[in-house]
Amino acid sequence: RHVVGTALGAVAVGRRFGMSDAEIAERLATLPHVPGRLRPLPARGGGLILDDSYNASPAAVLAALDALRILGVEGSARESTAAPRLIVALGDMAELGEASEAEHRLVGARAAEVADLLITCGREAAVAADAARAAGMAPERIVVTHRTEDAAAAIEPHLGPETIVLAKGSAVARMERVVTALMAQPERAGELLVRQDAAWQHIVVVRPDRPTWLEIDLGALAHNTRHLAELAGDAALMAVIKADAYGHGAVRVARTALHNGAAWLGVACVPEGIEIRRAGIDAPALILGYTPAWQARDAVRHGLSVTVFDQRTAHALSKAACALDRTVRVHVKVDTGLHRIGMRPADVPGFLDVLAELPGVEVEGLFTHFAVADETGGASEAATEAQARVFEDLVRSLEARGMRPPIVHAANSAALIAHAGPVVGEPEIERHGGDVGEPKAEAHVANPGPQSPPTRYDLVRAGIALYGLAPSAEVGDLDLRPVMAWKTQVAQVLEVEPGEAVGYGRAWIAERPSRIAAIPVGYADGFRRAPTRWRHVLVRGRAAPLVGRISMDQASIDVTDIPGVRQGDEVVLIGRQGGAEITAETAAEWLGTVNYEVVSAILARVSRVS
Repeated sequence: RHVVGTALGAVAVGRRFGMSDAEIAERLATLPHVPGRLRPLPARGGGLILDDSYNASPAAVLAALDALRILGVEGSARESTAAPRLIVALGDMAELGEASEAEHRLVGARAAEVADLLITCGREAAVAADAARAAGMAPERIVVTHRTEDAAAAIEPHLGPETIVLAKGSAVARMERVVTALMAQPERAGELLVRQDAAWQHIVVVRPDRPTWLEIDLGALAHNTRHLAELAGDAALMAVIKADAYGHGAVRVARTALHNGAAWLGVACVPEGIEIRRAGIDAPALILGYTPAWQARDAVRHGLSVTVFDQRTAHALSKAACALDRTVRVHVKVDTGLHRIGMRPADVPGFLDVLAELPGVEVEGLFTHFAVADETGGASEAATEAQARVFEDLVRSLEARGMRPPIVHAANSAALIAHAGPVVGEPEIERHGGDVGEPKAEAHVANPGPQSPPTRYDLVRAGIALYGLAPSAEVGDLDLRPVMAWKTQVAQVLEVEPGEAVGYGRAWIAERPSRIAAIPVGYADGFRRAPTRWRHVLVRGRAAPLVGRISMDQASIDVTDIPGVRQGDEVVLIGRQGGAEITAETAAEWLGTVNYEVVSAILARVSRVS
């Protein structure tokens, strides 16, 4: 319907130049399909794809939804087939400015009226999913993703002869990738779809809010999640997303991890859990830290599992659960040597007896945390072994008394990679050569030996490794990919004469004619000023040393020896540029800290783009 006006314009022109209505109608019927413009394409399984991936504005999305609705009505009217299943795959609508949220809500509400299944892809499109839910669409009919691969995977099980899939989004959403994954002849993508040339196959479009940003590679995150899930074996994988997913963006990380093998989410506190619940994420989520009694109602109301290690919190949770007519699930934290939070092993059986008597409380889990699993050899190895042994003895004693909770967990990233130990309930078999199932000739674990206790149990908690960062210099995994890159731009290039100073306090004075570039990043972004700081950044693939003091919003770098530097050039603080790289581990070494702090300390005003 939305092209009727254009067609009538063509009719008028045809008539003006002497064409008959029959000839005009014949020509209109043979107009070629345009790639990415509601082009019908055969889908796998015999269904149909409406490829509208060229671009998207609110009016165009509404028109496409109307076309999908009409096709659905026509399909329902056919006597020979069942009613078609209508699927909407909606990517971000870009460049809407302040109207973005309202417009995404508008199309989300309309999609709820048309679609049997709504798949969104991207941060802005997630708003449309919220609107669809608010409009009455059942949550199980809505899937929110942040990668085109995950969007396609969510649609694939629903393909069939009566399925019609509308794929729509702005160019930056790259929804043609969803079409490629679903079409019956993907080998013809080059001739049938938009943005198939070599440049578009490699380009990454980012839309930061300011010229200092983080690039979050969700493809790397998905890879890391799948790899860690494979390492976990039969144990479920928890994606630890505390501290805004270590600075990577909790909501998009949570969704991507859950689409790629994670079954649980781990947060530090109640507000972090509420954030993911408000985003529509209903996966099991455990508060790993302390929950004060006054936050018990919020934890119960949002369906969060809670760590407990004292009776006061347990009683508050019971009271809240009864008041809300709900059940709260708890995990008992055991202190086996870290001496941070948790209860001593000897006190656990009695505490479990108390919990069993509390109405509204269900003991779901039991866990501990290792102090030096990221250190290998000598005393550290022995300390990890000792913690694991204490915990295993407790688990076995609870099993003997019929008190073992359903979910037992101990391994963090470091323990998962370096301290696997024998897998609970699984015979020791050879996994690195030979036929699967043959008796194990030798152990292939960091702590070999028949006495090595398990660490994986029923669940493993992946934190730092999820983001492609090594737990320590001693414990790494070459198959993990860094997820974060931190970048900014050259704001101005100045010519500085010998004797002239740069920055506050005249802390750096030129000793030669120099070219100094200002970059819009400072300690208010997490680019540390003191007592230590970055030694250099990357410009045009080369190291550019910092000069002068870092201020709140800006810093200065010496580009005298780097030809051609100009305003707008990309500057890398963490990441790769050309053949050069600055890793989070390198920055941590410069700052005298750990990679955990480097990425977590990048402040919220730095845009996260993916």
